[in-house]
Amino acid sequence: MKTLLLEEMSWLQVKNAMEQGYRRAIFALGSIEQHGPHLPLVTDTLLGDALATRVATKLGNTLVAPTIRPGCSEHHMSFPGSLSISSELLSAITRAYCENLAHHGFQEILLLPSHGGNFPTVARIVPELARDIPAKIVGYSDIYDFMRVVDAIAAKHGIASPQAGAHAGGSETSMVLAARADLVDRDHAQPGFIGDFVAESRKFQAGKAGFDMKMENFSPLGILGDPTNANVELGRDLIEGLAEHLAAFYRAAVA
Repeated sequence: MKTLLLEEMSWLQVKNAMEQGYRRAIFALGSIEQHGPHLPLVTDTLLGDALATRVATKLGNTLVAPTIRPGCSEHHMSFPGSLSISSELLSAITRAYCENLAHHGFQEILLLPSHGGNFPTVARIVPELARDIPAKIVGYSDIYDFMRVVDAIAAKHGIASPQAGAHAGGSETSMVLAARADLVDRDHAQPGFIGDFVAESRKFQAGKAGFDMKMENFSPLGILGDPTNANVELGRDLIEGLAEHLAAFYRAAVA
């Protein structure tokens, strides 16, 4: 097929693809939010696009619906340009996506959050969608599993977890370098919060619909980790490794 992206296909191409067995759809839930002074606001959406497309390729018979954005980014709103919607609105948009895709005959619908603040919403809404929509709905919602995969790959490149970071640090900056190097302003890359963000975030996230914290409390730059050690090779390995991990998760879930 020329493309797996629904938005690049005509209705006839979608119809033909579905008749050929493409009855599964995947879409990411991204954001438009600050990622430090060196990365674009569209970072999570770019990475969602990249991961969803690679996962679709690995799974086969899967088309990629447009990444939802913005997302739940209230914790970034002190940084200019960041956009945020409520968990309720994100849930409604996600439901509409799934209802539309099921209406067109997609039998399996995969949700892939590529922004940390969207994971709790995905975890909450998937059981409701699975109950109400005549399609198999699968959502990946374990952000700590996601971060473990990232840290393991970064460690193979000699970058420890605090430097790899959870937001705009070495790992995420590397992935943007691999996906869209032209959007990275390395002159403004500098270390941000270096510490155990996972432990800190657990205190805030437990029982919440989104992250109940403010990024500026961790870093006035909006950076968790050290982006100065970012490199394209790590970025490529991260995108490929995450895509393989996610594909295995979805493959098992729909088996």
